[in-house]
Amino acid sequence: MKKRSIFYAILLLGTGAFIFLQDRAPEGLGFIIDWRILFIIIGAAFLADSGRGRKQESFLPGMLFLLFGLHFLLAETVASWPGHEGMYALILGISILFHFVKTKSDGVIPGFLLLFTGAAFFFSDELRGLIGDTFLAPVIQYAPFILIISGVYLLFFKK
Repeated sequence: MKKRSIFYAILLLGTGAFIFLQDRAPEGLGFIIDWRILFIIIGAAFLADSGRGRKQESFLPGMLFLLFGLHFLLAETVASWPGHEGMYALILGISILFHFVKTKSDGVIPGFLLLFTGAAFFFSDELRGLIGDTFLAPVIQYAPFILIISGVYLLFFKK
């Protein structure tokens, strides 16, 4: 028996509930009706499709949509949630590493590179106090170029 994709079912259910709640959201839950929730719905649909069937290529987009949706929602609604740009690299690194764990495919080096880059940006003030600005300033200054060069290497030279 052929396994059917549940991606579209979850996408339609979530979008229908989203549209239904736009005018009917209870007082104080207006944040539910937001574009960030659509990211979470799309991510949940991708993850469910990946978990149920043989579509492991849906896992990474599911993690990305879900984690970015959660991040943007929490950054808007929770005052203590970090809104630092280092969170983007952390989310990307975590998603890639989870994808590596699930699929046992490539991605461990880019995942750790993004994770460490995000952590360096996120904890830059603490690292400055720990190791000094002499070493950390060039690392943070050249981190985007390290990521770009690594991407070009993986794109054109790594077979």
